[in-house]
Order: sequence, then structure tokens, then C-alpha cells
Amino acid sequence: MHAIQATLRRLAFALTLTLAVAAFMPGCGGIHGGSTAETDVHATTVGQELLDLEKARQAGVISDKDYEKQKKKILERK
Repeated sequence: MHAIQATLRRLAFALTLTLAVAAFMPGCGGIHGGSTAETDVHATTVGQELLDLEKARQAGVISDKDYEKQKKKILERK
């Protein structure tokens, strides 16, 4: 019985120590939220999309037909 109690004490100590260490390691899943990932989101407005589309048409990157098709899609999303 004494051996079981000693084993349980060691186990409780090890668990406490593990949790204490994990609490100070936020990048490794600690209590401060775990690892974080940053995302860089660039939202474009409808106006900006239309300007970019017009620039592509003027530069000859897209045809007039493709310009009209894409313009229609942009305006329909709004």
C-alpha cells in the first residue's frame, strides 16, 4: 500500500510539473492559447477590382470580350 501511495505522489508531481511547464510555453500549446497563426488578408473593393480589370484591358493582358465578361461577374457579386 505504501508503494502505491509513493507511486501516486510521484505521478501527481510529474503531472503538476508538466502542467506548470506547459503553462509557460504558449507557442507549444500552453494555457495562453496555444500556437497562433497570423493571416494577412487583403480585401479589395469592387471599385478597385474594376480599376485593375481596366488596367489589364488597356495593357492588352485581356481582350475586350474577357474584360466585359469579368466586369459582369464583378458587378453581379455586389
